[in-house]
Amino acid sequence: MSEECDAILVFVNNNEKEAVYNAFKEKQTRDPVVTFGEVLTYHDFGNIGGAKVLGLQIEMGSTTRGGSSPALSEAIKETTPHYVILVGVAFGMDRKKQAPGDILVSSKLALYEMKRIGINKKGEDVEIQRGDTTAASEKILGKFRAWSSKPHWQGAPVHFGLMVSGEKLIDNAQFKQKLREKYPEAIGGEMEAAGAYVAAEFYKRDWIVVKAVCDYADGTKKHNKQKNQELAARNAAQLVFHVLEHGNFGGVFSITGKKEKKEKIKITSSKAEIKKKVTENITKLLEKKKMKHFRQALKNRLNEENNGTEQFESHQMAAILINKSVLEAVSTLNIALKKCIEDIEDIDGDDDLIDRTWTDSVNILYCWGLTISGLKQQYSTWLKKRTAWN
Repeated sequence: MSEECDAILVFVNNNEKEAVYNAFKEKQTRDPVVTFGEVLTYHDFGNIGGAKVLGLQIEMGSTTRGGSSPALSEAIKETTPHYVILVGVAFGMDRKKQAPGDILVSSKLALYEMKRIGINKKGEDVEIQRGDTTAASEKILGKFRAWSSKPHWQGAPVHFGLMVSGEKLIDNAQFKQKLREKYPEAIGGEMEAAGAYVAAEFYKRDWIVVKAVCDYADGTKKHNKQKNQELAARNAAQLVFHVLEHGNFGGVFSITGKKEKKEKIKITSSKAEIKKKVTENITKLLEKKKMKHFRQALKNRLNEENNGTEQFESHQMAAILINKSVLEAVSTLNIALKKCIEDIEDIDGDDDLIDRTWTDSVNILYCWGLTISGLKQQYSTWLKKRTAWN
C-alpha cells in the first residue's frame, strides 16, 4: 500500500513527466522514488513545503482505461490526498492573448462532451450542452492566485479562467470555433480534467488544473510540437512546485500562526509525557516503514561534508519527525532524534550529528517563519527548552 499524501500531481505524457521531475530536482538534490500501491504506481516527491506529495502518470483522456476518472478514483482510495493537481499541457483559445508556454489555471471547468442533440421547429439540428460547469475549490485556487503573482512569481504569464475538457484531441479550427461560441469565456482546454473533476468531487477532494499552452487546436498542432510541449510542460510544473513550496498544502499553520488540525492535540509539558508521546510516534512511523528514508538520510549525513545539501536532508528529517504535529515537535525534536538513532541499525548515537540536524531543522522552521505569523516566537521557545534539557 502506498503512503498517504497531502497532494497528488497528475500528468499524462512523458514530456509532462520529465518536466515534473526536472522541476522537483530544481528544488531538491535527488530523484523521486517510485513506489507502489495495490493497483497503481506512484512517484514519491517526499515533502515539499511541509506537504507530502505524490505523482501519478495516467493515460490520455478521462474515460479510457487508465484515464483520469478510473485512475484517480483508485489513487484517492489508495493515498487519500487532500488536493488533486493536474499539471501539463493544454491548448490555448486565443493566440493573440496567449503565447506558447503561458500557464492556464482553472478557476472554472466546463465538461463539453455531454449534450442533447435534437431538431428545432424549423427542422434544424440543435445541440444543447448538458455537461457540468463548475468552479475550482476556493481553498486551492486561493493558493495559486496568491503565489502566482508578483513579487512571488517571476516565471511565465499565468491566466486564470474557464477551461473546457472532453475526450477529443482537437486540432480543427472549425470545431474549436464551435467551442468558443458555446464557451466564450474559455481560456483553453484539455482532455483529463473532466474525469479528474468527477473523481475528486465524488470523494470530496479539492482539485485544480494547471496546464500551459502548447498549441491552439486549430490545425497547426504539428508546428514545433515537441519544442512547444516541452516549454509548456516545464512552465506548468515550475509553477506547481513553486506554489506547493509556499502554499501550506500540508495544513501546518493557520493565518494566526497556530497549528491547523482536525482533531485537538494535547500539548504536554512534562518531560516524561513528552518522551512517551515521541516514543509512540516513532513506533508508529517504524510500523509504517516510513523510517527507511530517514535511515538513509542519516547514513548519508554521517559521510558527507558541508556541500550545500543540508537543507534538503534536514527538511526530510524534520518532516518525518514532525509527523504533522509541529507544536509537539518544536519541543521534542532533540529527544526524537536520539530515539531514532538508537532504533536504527548500524548507526551509533552521534551527538555531533544530532546537533547539526537540530540546527538545520531550526533553520528550516525559522525560514518558514518569514511568512508564518508566530513561528519566530516558537523558534525562540524551542531553543530555550533545548538548552534547558541539555
